Amino acid sequence: MAQNKYIAAIQIADKDLASKLKEEDAILLASLAEGGHTISNDLAEMIQGGKKDYARNSVEEEIKLTVDRVPGDPGQEALKEAVKEMKQLRIWIWEVKKREGFHHGTFAYVIIEEQEWSFDDEDDKIEITAKVKFNSADGKVAELPPEWLNPSAQAPTVEWEDMGAYTDTYENRTPKSGA
Repeated sequence: MAQNKYIAAIQIADKDLASKLKEEDAILLASLAEGGHTISNDLAEMIQGGKKDYARNSVEEEIKLTVDRVPGDPGQEALKEAVKEMKQLRIWIWEVKKREGFHHGTFAYVIIEEQEWSFDDEDDKIEITAKVKFNSADGKVAELPPEWLNPSAQAPTVEWEDMGAYTDTYENRTPKSGA
Protein backbone atom coordinates (compact mmCIF):
# COMPACT_ATOMS: atom_id res chain seq x y z
CA MET A 1 0.00 0.00 0.00
CA ALA A 2 1.38 3.39 -0.98
CA GLN A 3 1.90 5.88 1.79
CA ASN A 4 0.12 9.22 1.58
CA LYS A 5 1.98 11.31 4.17
CA TYR A 6 4.58 12.86 1.87
CA ILE A 7 4.87 14.24 -1.64
CA ALA A 8 8.03 15.22 -3.48
CA ALA A 9 8.56 18.05 -5.93
CA ILE A 10 11.65 17.71 -8.11
CA GLN A 11 12.87 20.57 -10.30
CA ILE A 12 15.71 20.56 -12.83
CA ALA A 13 18.16 23.21 -11.57
CA ASP A 14 20.10 23.42 -14.85
CA LYS A 15 18.48 26.27 -16.80
CA ASP A 16 19.35 24.87 -20.25
CA LEU A 17 17.77 21.48 -19.56
CA ALA A 18 14.82 23.08 -17.74
CA SER A 19 14.17 25.44 -20.67
CA LYS A 20 13.35 22.42 -22.85
CA LEU A 21 10.30 21.71 -20.69
CA LYS A 22 6.88 23.33 -20.70
CA GLU A 23 6.12 25.15 -17.45
CA GLU A 24 3.74 22.44 -16.23
CA ASP A 25 6.44 19.79 -16.77
CA ALA A 26 9.24 21.80 -15.13
CA ILE A 27 8.42 20.48 -11.67
CA LEU A 28 8.03 16.74 -11.40
CA LEU A 29 5.49 16.03 -8.70
CA ALA A 30 5.46 12.59 -7.18
CA SER A 31 3.38 10.85 -4.60
CA LEU A 32 6.01 8.84 -2.80
CA ALA A 33 5.60 5.09 -2.62
CA GLU A 34 8.67 4.98 -0.37
CA GLY A 35 11.41 7.35 0.61
CA GLY A 36 13.89 8.47 3.20
CA HIS A 37 16.43 11.09 4.21
CA THR A 38 19.69 9.94 5.80
CA ILE A 39 22.19 12.19 7.56
CA SER A 40 25.54 10.50 8.27
CA ASN A 41 28.73 11.54 10.00
CA ASP A 42 32.08 10.50 8.54
CA LEU A 43 34.02 9.71 11.69
CA ALA A 44 37.76 9.83 12.27
CA GLU A 45 39.14 7.15 14.56
CA MET A 46 41.78 8.18 17.09
CA ILE A 47 43.61 5.95 19.54
CA GLN A 48 44.25 7.51 22.94
CA GLY A 49 45.75 5.47 25.76
CA GLY A 50 44.94 2.21 24.00
CA LYS A 51 41.27 3.19 23.60
CA LYS A 52 39.31 4.43 20.60
CA ASP A 53 37.94 7.93 20.40
CA TYR A 54 36.04 9.49 17.53
CA ALA A 55 35.86 12.89 15.92
CA ARG A 56 33.77 14.06 13.02
CA ASN A 57 35.38 14.63 9.62
CA SER A 58 32.30 15.65 7.68
CA VAL A 59 28.58 15.15 7.39
CA GLU A 60 26.81 13.80 4.32
CA GLU A 61 23.16 13.51 3.41
CA GLU A 62 21.30 11.21 1.06
CA ILE A 63 17.69 11.26 -0.09
CA LYS A 64 15.99 8.16 -1.48
CA LEU A 65 12.66 8.32 -3.29
CA THR A 66 10.50 5.66 -4.91
CA VAL A 67 7.84 6.96 -7.28
CA ASP A 68 5.39 5.44 -9.73
CA ARG A 69 6.72 5.47 -13.28
CA VAL A 70 4.55 7.21 -15.86
CA PRO A 71 5.68 6.14 -19.37
CA GLY A 72 6.22 9.14 -21.66
CA ASP A 73 6.01 11.71 -18.85
CA PRO A 74 8.19 14.68 -19.96
CA GLY A 75 9.26 15.45 -16.38
CA GLN A 76 10.41 11.88 -15.77
CA GLU A 77 12.24 11.86 -19.10
CA ALA A 78 14.00 15.13 -18.14
CA LEU A 79 14.92 13.59 -14.78
CA LYS A 80 16.51 10.66 -16.60
CA GLU A 81 18.45 13.06 -18.83
CA ALA A 82 19.57 15.04 -15.75
CA VAL A 83 20.98 11.84 -14.26
CA LYS A 84 22.88 10.97 -17.43
CA GLU A 85 24.31 14.49 -17.70
CA MET A 86 25.11 14.86 -13.94
CA LYS A 87 22.85 17.92 -13.64
CA GLN A 88 21.75 19.34 -10.32
CA LEU A 89 18.18 19.07 -9.15
CA ARG A 90 16.17 20.77 -6.44
CA ILE A 91 14.10 18.46 -4.25
CA TRP A 92 11.38 19.37 -1.79
CA ILE A 93 9.77 16.69 0.35
CA TRP A 94 6.50 17.95 1.82
CA GLU A 95 4.29 16.64 4.58
CA VAL A 96 0.78 16.40 3.14
CA LYS A 97 -0.94 16.99 6.47
CA LYS A 98 -0.48 20.39 8.10
CA ARG A 99 1.13 20.75 11.52
CA GLU A 100 0.62 23.98 13.44
CA GLY A 101 -1.06 25.46 10.35
CA PHE A 102 1.82 24.71 7.95
CA HIS A 103 3.05 22.08 5.51
CA HIS A 104 6.54 21.23 6.74
CA GLY A 105 9.22 20.20 4.28
CA THR A 106 12.85 19.51 3.55
CA PHE A 107 14.67 21.15 0.63
CA ALA A 108 18.01 20.29 -0.95
CA TYR A 109 20.12 20.70 -4.05
CA VAL A 110 21.07 17.20 -5.14
CA ILE A 111 22.99 15.16 -7.67
CA ILE A 112 21.37 11.85 -8.53
CA GLU A 113 23.75 9.01 -7.73
CA GLU A 114 21.45 6.33 -9.06
CA GLN A 115 18.11 6.06 -10.81
CA GLU A 116 16.66 2.58 -11.09
CA TRP A 117 13.63 1.64 -13.12
CA SER A 118 12.10 -1.57 -11.81
CA PHE A 119 8.96 -3.37 -12.85
CA ASP A 120 7.14 -6.62 -12.27
CA ASP A 121 3.61 -7.92 -12.74
CA GLU A 122 2.26 -5.44 -10.15
CA ASP A 123 4.54 -2.40 -10.02
CA ASP A 124 6.33 -0.01 -12.37
CA LYS A 125 8.62 2.16 -10.22
CA ILE A 126 11.53 4.57 -10.38
CA GLU A 127 13.89 4.51 -7.41
CA ILE A 128 16.18 7.50 -6.94
CA THR A 129 19.23 7.82 -4.70
CA ALA A 130 20.41 11.43 -4.48
CA LYS A 131 23.43 12.94 -2.75
CA VAL A 132 22.77 16.30 -1.10
CA LYS A 133 25.10 19.16 -1.96
CA PHE A 134 26.44 20.57 1.32
CA ASN A 135 23.27 20.33 3.46
CA SER A 136 19.48 20.21 3.37
CA ALA A 137 17.24 22.86 4.88
CA ASP A 138 13.91 22.49 6.67
CA GLY A 139 11.11 24.96 6.13
CA LYS A 140 7.37 25.40 6.02
CA VAL A 141 4.69 27.02 3.89
CA ALA A 142 1.11 27.91 4.69
CA GLU A 143 -0.28 26.41 1.47
CA LEU A 144 0.71 24.02 -1.29
CA PRO A 145 -1.07 24.00 -4.66
CA PRO A 146 -4.34 22.07 -4.20
CA GLU A 147 -3.62 19.93 -7.27
CA TRP A 148 -0.46 18.70 -5.51
CA LEU A 149 -2.39 17.57 -2.48
CA ASN A 150 -5.33 16.07 -4.35
CA PRO A 151 -4.50 15.49 -8.03
CA SER A 152 -7.79 13.70 -8.66
CA ALA A 153 -9.67 16.90 -7.73
CA GLN A 154 -8.52 18.34 -11.06
CA ALA A 155 -10.25 15.55 -12.99
CA PRO A 156 -13.42 16.40 -14.93
CA THR A 157 -16.72 15.74 -13.20
CA VAL A 158 -19.40 13.92 -15.16
CA GLU A 159 -22.80 15.55 -14.75
CA TRP A 160 -26.18 13.90 -15.23
CA GLU A 161 -27.43 13.58 -18.77
CA ASP A 162 -30.69 12.11 -19.99
CA MET A 163 -30.61 8.91 -22.00
CA GLY A 164 -30.11 9.61 -25.70
CA ALA A 165 -29.25 13.30 -25.16
CA TYR A 166 -25.68 12.95 -26.52
CA THR A 167 -23.75 10.84 -29.00
CA ASP A 168 -20.09 9.73 -29.05
CA THR A 169 -17.62 9.38 -26.18
CA TYR A 170 -17.41 11.68 -23.16
CA GLU A 171 -14.50 13.61 -24.67
CA ASN A 172 -16.21 14.00 -28.07
CA ARG A 173 -19.87 14.08 -27.05
CA THR A 174 -22.26 16.17 -29.05
CA PRO A 175 -25.92 16.88 -28.38
CA LYS A 176 -28.11 14.49 -30.31
CA SER A 177 -30.22 16.32 -32.87
CA GLY A 178 -33.82 16.60 -31.79
CA ALA A 179 -32.95 16.06 -28.11
